[in-house]
Parts: sequence; C-alpha cells; structure tokens
Amino acid sequence: MVVVVGSIPRYFSLNSGSFRGFCKIMLIIQIHNDGTGNGVLANYDYSVYVNRDKIAEGRVENHNRLLGWEGLIQQLAKELEEKND
Repeated sequence: MVVVVGSIPRYFSLNSGSFRGFCKIMLIIQIHNDGTGNGVLANYDYSVYVNRDKIAEGRVENHNRLLGWEGLIQQLAKELEEKND
C-alpha cells in the first residue's frame, strides 16, 4: 500500500513506481505486509518519506485484518505518535 499526500501530477503511475512530469510530493507512506501474520492478524513494515528523504520507518504488528486499511492507517498513526512522545 502506498499513501501519497500532497500535490501530484495529473497523470502518474503507482504500479510502475515512477511519476511522470513535474511532481511536488509532500509525503509518501509505504506499507508492506511481510507475510508473517495469519488469517486474523497481520504484520506490516512501513517507511515514511518527505519527497525522497526517509523520515521514519518501523513495524506494525498484530493488526486485526477486520479493521481494514483504514484501521491499519489509524494504528500506524497511533504508534508513530506514541513513538515520538
């Protein structure tokens, strides 16, 4: 899962991993399921970038799959907030 926050060009491709044309990206959050979970709980590695600079990375463990991607983003935000306190 890739979350892009900020202004992006009219035409871009996330599948190829490349952006076409002028692109002013403010924030990118990459979230990757590492395959170590089970049918109920999943584990994810994440990286957070501002433009090309990595500003955070870590792991979200035991995410309840029933909460969907929205719950995963909320859990990630909560863990980052606790980590930075």
